[in-house]
Amino acid sequence: MKAQRNNIQPKFNVYLLTILLLILFGSCSEDGGDGNGNDDFDRVALLNNIGKNIILPNYQSFYQETSNLKDAAMDFAANPSAQLLTGLQTNWKAATLAWKNAEVIDLGPIDQLALKTSIDNWPTNTIAIGEALTTTKTIDNAYITSLGSSSKGLPAIEYLIFDPEGGNQTVLDAMATSTNRLDYLVALCENLHSLAKQLFEAWDPASDNYLNTFMQADGKDIGSSINMLANNVIFLAEIVKNEKIGVPLGKKSLGELLPKNAEAWRSQSSLSFILENLKALKSIYKGADGEGFDDYLNHINARYLQDESLSQVIDTQFDSAIEATEAISLPLTDALTQEKDKVELAFEKAQQLVILLKTDMMSSLGLLVTFSDNDGD
Repeated sequence: MKAQRNNIQPKFNVYLLTILLLILFGSCSEDGGDGNGNDDFDRVALLNNIGKNIILPNYQSFYQETSNLKDAAMDFAANPSAQLLTGLQTNWKAATLAWKNAEVIDLGPIDQLALKTSIDNWPTNTIAIGEALTTTKTIDNAYITSLGSSSKGLPAIEYLIFDPEGGNQTVLDAMATSTNRLDYLVALCENLHSLAKQLFEAWDPASDNYLNTFMQADGKDIGSSINMLANNVIFLAEIVKNEKIGVPLGKKSLGELLPKNAEAWRSQSSLSFILENLKALKSIYKGADGEGFDDYLNHINARYLQDESLSQVIDTQFDSAIEATEAISLPLTDALTQEKDKVELAFEKAQQLVILLKTDMMSSLGLLVTFSDNDGD
């Protein structure tokens, strides 16, 4: 045991030294990345713009779309038909696209209330859903709340209303033979809407007004809004690269293609949701029509390889990643084999984007990456 402790001690010392260096780096970089110790950028304006003009409207849109989805589910349950099923599927896609715009925000109420996985935790647990469909309990919002996150939310609704092999008739036949299935569908949509309502009201200035808290945390420390927001952007960019493109492409399975590990493969919506994520990330980076991270980089004259504007390089890389994804003409499950070169290119463009954001942007702004992955970007 003594020898084991002696081996641990040097590792602990290195770990401690690394932490101290990170703290020192953070304090030395507090005034920005231009090397002149001058960072008078108006971070309050950036947070005000992103909070009021991006985050709050995105949560409001998600709230409205889940209301539409709930209503569509109730109409379908009252009278299951091919026409109403098609409308329900359209409403589900609209609600999910709204969520893909808001998915990047993983701070404040959504984190404090632990709501994110209850909204969107994929892949969905079909075994657990099968067990829920045989319950003798009343299936309502309270029942859904009691379930694990992989048995509810957007992916669980997708599982109930899409069948890529049997088509809509198979979905209708399944609904016709199970009252529980209809009740479960409605309860899932009601629960999702209640979560969207919590999120919107938590940020809404007319309600809990977390928006004000977000804007007031205008420093550059680990707990500041600017640092957490930057980390949110990088983290989702990595999820897009690693999980949404990389896993189906076989990047973590020794080249074995895994089409059914793609997000939203049942509805064949994988690529549209990836695109929405990328556009949402760019919106945060650009700040919509106001101050964004690009303006911050320009303000401190951040350079890439000394001779290029870093903000422009990142902007161009966002466009490249979006264009590469848009160039894939087939659903992702089919493109993995029929347009694999295009999927590989989309992965590479997303990978390059992650590196620029995680390494160049963060170091230039004197911000600290507070999470880690294991694939070296």
